[in-house]
Amino acid sequence: MNTKFAHITMSIASTVLLGVLGAGMGLAVPVSPAAAADGVMSPTSDLSAHGAAATTPQVGVDASGRAISVWERSGVIQTRWSSDGGVTWSTAVDLTNLSDSYSFTPRLSVDSSGRAIAVWRAQAGGGNAIQTRSSSDGGVTWSPVVNLATAARNLFNPRVSVNSEGKAIALWVSTNRRQQFTVQANSSTDGGVTWTGAAIDLTNPTSDIAIKPQVSIDSSGRVTALWEHYDGSNLVAQSRTSSDGGLTWSSPANLSPTGQDVDKPRLSIDGLGRALAVWTRDGIVQSRSSADAGLTWSAVVDLSSNGGYAEDPEVSIDASGRAIAVWARDSIIQTRSSSDGGLTWTAAVDLTGVDGSAYDPEASIDGAGRAVAAWAFYNGMQSTVQSRASTDGGVNWSAVVDLSNPEGDVEGPQLSANSSGRVFIVWERFDWNDNENRAQTRSFLFPAALADTGANDSAMGASLVATAGLITAGAFTLAMRRRRARF
Repeated sequence: MNTKFAHITMSIASTVLLGVLGAGMGLAVPVSPAAAADGVMSPTSDLSAHGAAATTPQVGVDASGRAISVWERSGVIQTRWSSDGGVTWSTAVDLTNLSDSYSFTPRLSVDSSGRAIAVWRAQAGGGNAIQTRSSSDGGVTWSPVVNLATAARNLFNPRVSVNSEGKAIALWVSTNRRQQFTVQANSSTDGGVTWTGAAIDLTNPTSDIAIKPQVSIDSSGRVTALWEHYDGSNLVAQSRTSSDGGLTWSSPANLSPTGQDVDKPRLSIDGLGRALAVWTRDGIVQSRSSADAGLTWSAVVDLSSNGGYAEDPEVSIDASGRAIAVWARDSIIQTRSSSDGGLTWTAAVDLTGVDGSAYDPEASIDGAGRAVAAWAFYNGMQSTVQSRASTDGGVNWSAVVDLSNPEGDVEGPQLSANSSGRVFIVWERFDWNDNENRAQTRSFLFPAALADTGANDSAMGASLVATAGLITAGAFTLAMRRRRARF
């Protein structure tokens, strides 16, 4: 077997067995206090109940500030919603049933009106499926389960995007008997209630190896898709676009230079068809931009500098063409911003220092230039979710704010922000006290993100002092982190 192909196969296989069967879901009844106000952060909340592990939380927020979150808990996809800035959350609802299937790796897209679509991978009876449910009322009720694809072999890496008109696109990866990996797509015009039917192959199912898809749809229904494609020698970033909501597609275009493997391509598209793609190649974060939803692309831009190893890039572009990119370079979170849709970029800024190890960055920027970045930070003994914010499109940044509590281990922060400056961040936290993974969340409305609230200072103080002592004594060593492959 080709060595690179074997590595790809093993990387994908490592994501198949996630999750542990556990106990039933506890319930929490919402109340109706005043919403988390301007300048005030919501409390840190457990989205998942105690008693079983919860992983891969996702969140989306609509124009009114209503948020929806989904996660996987012991093989069941669950969801909750909040209408008061994250102060309270609804009772948890199971979107899947263990008696029907074991489900995991959910993904979520929420449009400006509160329409939501969740997709996930399911296993049942020796077969696999990509499944979806949708909500038209902000997560209160959900449509029946729809199978977007079924197969005896693996289906994985589901992704979904829905626009303000209810047009939606879903992507995933399918394998065949010859162990080829094909990116497939399906589309909807009614917010995910019904889908077009047979899946469309975006890559060649008889010869290609394509993994890690990303997809986004703009307000007019133009779709841009991005994935890693093995060209026989290297993994390259490849893209296709659709002008009719995913019914027909352009020819594939290779975005990254040949000669080196790419990793973790990421994509963002604004409401006007401007698209930004980023990836890592030979330890350098690179980018290309498009003004026509991916039909044509600008020249490649190196966002990170030589002399270090950069990874885990993320990108976001707003309706005015402002953009922000973040990544981890030698365990430091860095960022650059653009005011022209990604054609030119400011100098790189370090969002974290050298007093620990930062990883899993996320970022978002809105039409007013309000930018938020979040990441996980390990100080040698424990890890927390941290954040910084900007009101000028990512040129200047606030102080670091600790969002999660210590005495645990965090990973995979995800964030969503609306056009009014409402930000929701979710993450997975392993609690040392009860040896359990939980989905947690916190929310704020600008300018709460601009100042450290001190909410976690007392709990963090002792460990930070101890860490400083270790650094002074020359005995500071970064421990190995639990890292889940993020496809």
